[in-house]
Amino acid sequence: MADVNGFVAYPSIPPAIGSTIEAALRELRERSGLTGLSSWREADIAGHFIRTEILQQIAERDCLVADVTRLNFNVTYEVGYAIGLKKRVLLVRNAAFHSSAPAISEVGIFDTPGHLTYENSSELATLMRQAPSANPIAIPAVALNSQLPIYLTESKFKTDAATRIVARLKKKARLGFRSFDPNEQPRLPGPDAIHNVAESFGVLVHLLPAVAADHDVHNLRASFIARLAANSAPEPALAVHVSPSAKT
Repeated sequence: MADVNGFVAYPSIPPAIGSTIEAALRELRERSGLTGLSSWREADIAGHFIRTEILQQIAERDCLVADVTRLNFNVTYEVGYAIGLKKRVLLVRNAAFHSSAPAISEVGIFDTPGHLTYENSSELATLMRQAPSANPIAIPAVALNSQLPIYLTESKFKTDAATRIVARLKKKARLGFRSFDPNEQPRLPGPDAIHNVAESFGVLVHLLPAVAADHDVHNLRASFIARLAANSAPEPALAVHVSPSAKT
């Protein structure tokens, strides 16, 4: 059996998910002799978002296995990076855990490529063997949109800060833009995000502080689009704005 050359991404909370994933990796090595899969924990980066180490690991591997049982900003960012690199991406979810807010069905993005479910480490080890056969998500070869060159992610609530972003684009920068507005489209389909990024000269995302009612859903979408934009070809310019009172 050919080895699997891949990186495994998962959130550090709840710890039980990580324990199951690490047990699956041990099973692959001890019972199947497959040593090509490794996780952030084995890379000794302690679950923190350390960009260079994590992204280098993903870039050097053939595929990414990402656990989306509990949606996480860092894992979402890493999935966007892998898609931008045209890597094979295998999404998995532990069916033994209750889904927590925000749900995949609410955010979008992840339900389009689909995910496989597991209940224990043995089932997950079997799924991980399939990672090399996962299909890379295609980034369309589309012409850049010169009429509406900017792609903007809008927030659900039109606060003063959010309104200023749109006003700057319209009045000061005088740039036409397309946007994702959750008031018009509750979910963001993955193919829509990928297509809009691909045809944009620039992408503008902003992050919301934890006190904002929709920060969890909005920031997950923003993290995916930000990394996808920073790594897609042709490469659009990327601007990230942090709304007032947001903590870094």
